[in-house]
Amino acid sequence: MLSLCAARLKPWFWRSALLSILGAAGLAPLGARAAENPPASSLRLDRPVSCSLFEPVERFAQDSIYRPVAPFELVPGKDPNGWGFVIEPYLWATGISGTTGVGKLPAVSGRVPAGKILQNLQWGLMARGEVRKGRWGLLADGYYAKLEGGRNLKGYLYQDGSLDISQGLFSLTPAYRLIDDRRGFFDVYAGARYNYIGLNLSLTPSAGAGLLGRSGRETPIVDALRRRLPTSGSDDNSWIDPILGARGQINLTRWLFLAAQADVGGFGAGSQITWNTQATVGLNFTRNVFVEVGYRYMYVDYESSDFLYQVNSYGPFAGLGFKF
Repeated sequence: MLSLCAARLKPWFWRSALLSILGAAGLAPLGARAAENPPASSLRLDRPVSCSLFEPVERFAQDSIYRPVAPFELVPGKDPNGWGFVIEPYLWATGISGTTGVGKLPAVSGRVPAGKILQNLQWGLMARGEVRKGRWGLLADGYYAKLEGGRNLKGYLYQDGSLDISQGLFSLTPAYRLIDDRRGFFDVYAGARYNYIGLNLSLTPSAGAGLLGRSGRETPIVDALRRRLPTSGSDDNSWIDPILGARGQINLTRWLFLAAQADVGGFGAGSQITWNTQATVGLNFTRNVFVEVGYRYMYVDYESSDFLYQVNSYGPFAGLGFKF
């Protein structure tokens, strides 16, 4: 502990101590000169010397959390306490797996890999933005896509079918910057996410081998049953979920950074539960333009009297951002 404290004493302190010793030994001019011209921020022996094993943590909290001396610059070279804006159009190639149900139709479970989503994507609009001043910010994320994909439903009642999904999300969340440092930042946020899901389900009935007659052909009863089975259904629902989340960024170099974000919501107010996570690697092309690529995952569990949507959405993410 003594060596740690000694290492913190500035060189001028040791010079002053040496001159004081020389003055006490009879070299009064040297000692007087040291006493007459002390440095403006001289360290006095009657004041305690700050020395703590937790000093690195304390200094990090002081410089990055409580009163950052070098805050994160949204645009390098621009006043970090001024207004800053970010707009980032992106592409999220979402694979889908889970269970959906509409009206009187049975629940359908299926999976569409992320690699086939672009083939099934009819159109989409995806972008997010940010407005910031100092430690406070407002985050927005908008996503809308219409997908169509086939389903192979083997069973007694239905042999195959198709499903079209229209999905829209829009979140708006105030954010506060807990850690603000040139090496990166850490934000917490709370707000709401608007969800829109439209489902259009078409199924092809199959009487099933268990209901066929001995001859292997349909009996009049089986044929009548097959004709009465519902073959299509469509519905849409919208709701709002409260969400809580956090995000952060680590600047590896001036050009390269890592970013991550996660939030949870629903809590029975809209969805039963919803999760959203994302991790990316980014590259700053200029002080105003950047690109990031990574992976995003979202789970939504929503159920009403005639609507079921328990679906995982996942896939690669790529965005091109502009800061000003």
